[in-house]
This record gives sequence, structure tokens and C-alpha cells, in this order.
Amino acid sequence: EAEKRVRAVLLADGFATAQVRFGKVEGPRDVLAAIEARALRDRLSDTGTKIALIGLDGADWEIIDPLLDRGLLPNLAKLKARGAWGNMKSMNPMLSPLLWTTVATGKPPEQHGIIDFLMKDARTGKPVPVTSRWRKVKALWNMFDDAGRTSAFIAWWATWPAETVSGYMISDRVAYSLFGFRAGQGDLAGETYPPDYYRRIRPSLIDDAAITFDDLRPFVRITRQQFEAARARLKEGDPKIAYRDPLNHLTRILASARSYQAIGLDILSRGQPDLFSLYYQGIDEVCHRFAHDMPPKMAMVSDADYAAYKDTVFAYYRYQDRLLGEILRALSPDTTVIVLSDHGFKNGGGRPVDEPPYIEGKPGLWHRRYGILLLAGPAIQQAHLDTSGLEDIAPTVLYLAGLPVPEDMPGRVLEEAIAPAFRRRFEVRRIPTYETIGRPLREAAPVVAEADSGADQEMLENPRALGY
Repeated sequence: EAEKRVRAVLLADGFATAQVRFGKVEGPRDVLAAIEARALRDRLSDTGTKIALIGLDGADWEIIDPLLDRGLLPNLAKLKARGAWGNMKSMNPMLSPLLWTTVATGKPPEQHGIIDFLMKDARTGKPVPVTSRWRKVKALWNMFDDAGRTSAFIAWWATWPAETVSGYMISDRVAYSLFGFRAGQGDLAGETYPPDYYRRIRPSLIDDAAITFDDLRPFVRITRQQFEAARARLKEGDPKIAYRDPLNHLTRILASARSYQAIGLDILSRGQPDLFSLYYQGIDEVCHRFAHDMPPKMAMVSDADYAAYKDTVFAYYRYQDRLLGEILRALSPDTTVIVLSDHGFKNGGGRPVDEPPYIEGKPGLWHRRYGILLLAGPAIQQAHLDTSGLEDIAPTVLYLAGLPVPEDMPGRVLEEAIAPAFRRRFEVRRIPTYETIGRPLREAAPVVAEADSGADQEMLENPRALGY
């Protein structure tokens, strides 16, 4: 804009042609940082609302709406009744690390650099589990940190090792069920920020061995003998194979969900940050294991499996709604809640007829392109939204929190979801980028040695159990 104004003045003063370019400011790093920080501070607003960003991987309106009609998801129902909601369009390929990093950064995969579950190590040429080191741009937690705001991110994809933030970072290796990572004493570095928070929360983490037959009964119709036989296979056989058993895998899903839920509630009890975010993997995992068992019965499903697991997906949605309700009750009244999924999951007659949802080597075969988006809170109006994109979430979060929206984010602020009074009071302020403001991204992540504990190998193997 400044270049255009200068060019107009020159042309008005008689120049036949004029080209104006402002280059990057050069000078001492501390001087430049002070200038950029001042520019950011001048664009901050006190909107009086905190943000809660809740990720429900794989959640789908086509499954949710019938449950809402039956009154089985009361917490989602309350949010939807007073909020703005619509479809969330996913991206290809529909792989969780790629999609959720797009949500967190507001940038497409070719810019943020997280493109798969695995990345190729430049030194060895071998595939390794994706980590925060591969991300090339700042995420919301970095931007809030630069603006002097607090945040807490729990279980978000590609967050190990945990970055330094003003608040909490709970990495995806604390209790992650998909990869089955179990941290030993030598693997604690990088698990959380602050670094000592892991030891503080460790007594609250649930091991899947603690999941009982009674815990599983709401989800599956099995006998105690079937449950004990599955657990015996886990103890006596190869764990990598035993966890492919649907019952054993379900115990791990529940243990992980309970663990991250305990962390979320603990952090909220210590004082809600400006941006609180909790990611739930459970719906996607349960669908990958049991979506083919849902009604109507598919030819590839045995009568015994159909009887045992036909209601498992629905039961887990109800369980997820209860977890969401616990978080909602712990949030302050001034919180704007954003609930979203990165994609949906095929159901009913739209399911592949010959391929179970855990078929190896075909990631996303059962994923549906459209997930959910739901916003509710003091800054939100009731509205049925047009389809939104994953890149729209970060700009909307920044605007609602009173932070400027960077021009290098391709998404937009979802203004149609926001109450007119809020829009009139707070304009959308802009800034060129966050990448050159505050702490450089390379300084946010701690230096953590890759521990040779066998965890990486397990993390390479276990996604195959869910078709990745």
C-alpha cells in the first residue's frame, strides 16, 4: 500500500513512469526486532474473548446429525443451537499430520512442510516419524507467544519436541494411541513444555492395561471371556500384532483419550490461557477399526462381528460428546469455542464394499472430503455457514483473539460466523507476516537428541494397522 501511494505522488509530480519497491529493512537484529514488535503491538486489540480450539479428527455431520436428532449428543447440540456451523472441506491427501498442521499454521502443506506421517531423514535416507523440526513456518502458538498472549496445545500433530511457549505444549508423544508411544525415563526430553510438566502429570496418565471389561461394555457387545482372551494375546504375543485386534486397540484408544483429557482439565484448572486447544484422535481411530461394522450390515462383516461392534462408532461419538462437555464446563464464560474436524468418514451406503477401513497402504480410502465446523460463544452469531476450508481457521482465531491477520495466509476470516456487533467494534487488522516477528522459529524448539529407544520403529509400524 505504501509503494502504491509513493508511486501515485511521483506520477502526480510529473514523472512519466515510476516503480517503487520497499526492500527488507537491514540493521542490527535487536533494532529490527523492536520495530517489528512495535508494529505487532500497534495492531493488537483487546476483544475480551478467549478461544478454545477443539479438534475431533474424522468427525462427520452425517453420523452426528442422526445422533443429535435422538438427543444423544447433548453438548454438541447446545453448541450447534446457539452457534454457527457448516461443512469443513478437507485437502488431498487426507492425512492427519498434513491437515492439522494446516489448521495450526494457516498455510498449505507445500509451505508448512509437514506432508505425511513419515519424513525422510537427510542423514540416513530412512523414513522417520514426523516431528516439529520439519515445520517450516510459525504456528498459532508461536504467533500468540510473539503477541505476548498465552496458549496451551495438547496432543497436536507434529509437536514433538515441544516448543517453548508462553503457556503449555503437550506433544503428540505423551499418550498417543495410534503410534503406541510409551515414554521411558530416557525419552522425557521434549515431551512437554514446561519440561517438568510431564513428571507432574505422569500419575494421571492412563495405561491401556487399566481399561477394564466394564469400561468396554458401553462400546462393544462381548463376553468377559472374549475380553480376557484379547488381553492374553497382548501379554503373550507380539504387541504389534496384538494391538491390531479390535478389542486391544479400543483399550488403547480409550486410555489415550482419558490421558489427554486429564491433561486438558489439569491445565484449565491452573488458569485458562488466551488460546486453549485440545486434539482428539479417537473418532478417526474408532472409525478405522469399526466403521465397516456399522449398520447396514456389509457382506464382508461376519454375523458375530456385526453383533459385537455394530454400535461401537455411535457409542464412541457419545463418549466423545461427554469428554467435550467436561471441557466446556471448565472453560470461562467469555470463551469462543471452535470445534472442527479435518475430514469426515464414509458411512452407510457410501462405504467401500470390498475394502475394510484398516486396509494397509490405502490411506484416506474411507475418509470423506467434508468434516465439521462449529463455532459458539459471545463473539458468534447463529448461522448456517457455507463450506469453509482448513486454511480459514488460523485467520479466524487470530481475529477473534485481537491479533492481526497476516497477509501471507491464504485463508480468510469467517466473518459470516461472527456477530455483527463484534465486527463493528473490531476491524480486521493486517500485518505482512509473523515469520520475521519475535522469536525466530528455529529458536522455539529445544535441542533434543533422538533417543534410540525403539519408539521410532514402533511409530513406523503401527499406522499400518489403521490403513496408513
